[in-house]
Amino acid sequence: MEPVSSRTIVRTLPTYKTTRPRRPQSGIAVSSATFDSNPQVSVRADIQSSTPSKLRGSSRLRAQRWQRVYRPAAWTAGGSATDSRLNREASPRSQPRDLELEIDPRRVLRALLMVTAILVVLSTAGQATVYYLPDFPLRDSIANLFYVRMEQNVPTLYSSMILFAAALLCLLIARAHGRTDRAYVRHWAALSFVFAFLSLDEFASFHEQATDPVREQLGITRGPLFFAWVIPGAALVALLGIALLPFLRHLPKPTRRRMLAAGMLFLSGAIGFEMIGGAYKAAYGPLNMGYVLITTVEETLEMVGVAVLLYGLLAYIPTILPDVVYRVRINAVD
Repeated sequence: MEPVSSRTIVRTLPTYKTTRPRRPQSGIAVSSATFDSNPQVSVRADIQSSTPSKLRGSSRLRAQRWQRVYRPAAWTAGGSATDSRLNREASPRSQPRDLELEIDPRRVLRALLMVTAILVVLSTAGQATVYYLPDFPLRDSIANLFYVRMEQNVPTLYSSMILFAAALLCLLIARAHGRTDRAYVRHWAALSFVFAFLSLDEFASFHEQATDPVREQLGITRGPLFFAWVIPGAALVALLGIALLPFLRHLPKPTRRRMLAAGMLFLSGAIGFEMIGGAYKAAYGPLNMGYVLITTVEETLEMVGVAVLLYGLLAYIPTILPDVVYRVRINAVD
């Protein structure tokens, strides 16, 4: 191909042949083209030297835009470094893509309740095999892996994860309020800290380490306070509830109802059935199906309470961030 001056743009089309040039517009003469079998035909856009400098600059800009939008990537062969850069910028592979994640609080609640039901069934069935079926290989290991009362197993990991999710949502709400009306930011931040601690405690069982010292100090040997940690635990819950009363009144009525329902479910299991289980254990011991059923109800109430809490928090977020969109951006790699 003949060398072209600096004012000429030359590119090769796959199957074109040139015909008579059309009438120049705005200082650019573009050859018309029709389909043919000859692949070695070029289309020229010659900048007219008689055009004023201002118009020539505008025409040159339009020619560059034409190259960026309509020129395929295969045209870059033999092009300049500037042309290659323009093609890389216009390439769809180099453009970031956004994936929007739609979160429906009702679907999240149904999913959490379904997972809770599956874990409860597996836990109960596993313990039933321990007490009513003959021994077989890995029986106790599998049963303990799904027993809701045991620590550091599948149900414990699930409970810890949903509590941590509640902590993250409370932190998100605190940041949202901090950027807008700054209403009760500290209360949301405090709730985030509480749920983060409960998530860690669910997996590590810090609260049970306080049972023996408190029991020895108070001389408790049986009864509802056999798990003596409930005494300082109930006191802390009462103080936290009193501190959060103005905060609860400030919440919208639907959110307030959901959070109160979640708190009642969680505390009825964590403290109420914990006391019932303590009295039963002191009287009959832990190795029986009756104690298994009590502890199963206790842990079920706790998981359902956290599920309702997550539902309430997710439903509350659109009221303070109506335009929130959850996006995941994936950048292409050349």
